[in-house]
Amino acid sequence: MTRDRLRELQERARARQEAPTQIVIDPQNLVNDDNAHTMDILNQTEEVRQSINRLEDRIKDLNHKQTAILGKTIVSSDQKYELERAIDEIKEHIKALRPRIREIDVNVRQYEKSEHATVAQLRIRKNRCEQLKMRLQEVLHLFNNSQVEYKRRVSRRVKKQLDMAGQTLSADDVHHMMESNSEEVFYREINPLSASAQTVLEDATNRHNEILRVERSIKELNDIFLEVYELVHMQDGLVNNIAKNVETAAEYTKEGNVMINRAVTYKKQAQRKTIICIMVAIGIVVALLLVILIFLLPKS
Repeated sequence: MTRDRLRELQERARARQEAPTQIVIDPQNLVNDDNAHTMDILNQTEEVRQSINRLEDRIKDLNHKQTAILGKTIVSSDQKYELERAIDEIKEHIKALRPRIREIDVNVRQYEKSEHATVAQLRIRKNRCEQLKMRLQEVLHLFNNSQVEYKRRVSRRVKKQLDMAGQTLSADDVHHMMESNSEEVFYREINPLSASAQTVLEDATNRHNEILRVERSIKELNDIFLEVYELVHMQDGLVNNIAKNVETAAEYTKEGNVMINRAVTYKKQAQRKTIICIMVAIGIVVALLLVILIFLLPKS
């Protein structure tokens, strides 16, 4: 007689439903996700680093253009426009870099709060982020210093031109004229009589306008300096140890390379010794066989 097992099957199904569901998480998947996120951070920081390098190249190119313009008696409107455009592009480049570095900094801080964060990965990300901040600050200082130097050289040239126009002024008077936000100070304080003096004075006025533009650029950079300064000094201990960490990592890398080379050498030597031992053993066995055959053959 066939047994009715419907009730038994229903009880088994109910037992499976009531049993707690166990979810098994593979730690390898977490490691892979963490490594993938780390690679994203490293790629992102590398892109920003290259962008900072391009910014530095732009600043150096601007310095060359400014030096070339200072060496000319007459500056065309195209050259002035090109110089102004170069300065504007540098400022826009800096403004675009600032939020990208802040985004990387925020990502690092979020990772630091993550329960899956590891000490090694966190150190790598922090070091890369801090290096970018310090590198950007370096380039900003380069831009600021180059513009201050350009302003000084323009002021010196203006004084020389005023002397050529027959208007001998003291250094304080020239400084006052250069710091003024208006061109009228030239025409109010100086009244050139000759056409040549008028031409020289017009060039001095144009140089004065260049200084005003440089001043505006420096003022716009002031806020960026402050923000980058705050970013760099948020983690004083880590920032101070970045160079040391990098040097230590380089030393470890060198030591690791030396150890690897030694290991390869030892492995080759061990393989060579093994081959020699095998050949000696084979030689001994062959010699024994020959001795045995020599003694056995006569008896046969």
